[in-house]
Amino acid sequence: MTWPELRHEGDTAHYRARVDKVVGNWTERASAPREPKKARPPVECEIPRRVYRGVGGRYVAEVALAQGWELRPTDVRKEVRLWWSAASHPQDASVADTAREA
Repeated sequence: MTWPELRHEGDTAHYRARVDKVVGNWTERASAPREPKKARPPVECEIPRRVYRGVGGRYVAEVALAQGWELRPTDVRKEVRLWWSAASHPQDASVADTAREA
């Protein structure tokens, strides 16, 4: 436990904001379009316990599901693992254009 965590012990608003920020950052990375000659955006992430310890793994799951993530098998005493569900259904720009024309 770090000093900032000790200072915010029992402050659920702090931990809720922390979870919102971390999941939002992962969502932004995962939903970014793929750039040519660059690695694919991440489709899996792990939220460590130190991020959600004041609000619980359930809050992480609620926030993540609302942003389009799927839960993966995990041990909530250590971390919450997530999978970006949009990666399961990739849409190519040409396929999307064809669907709009039809």
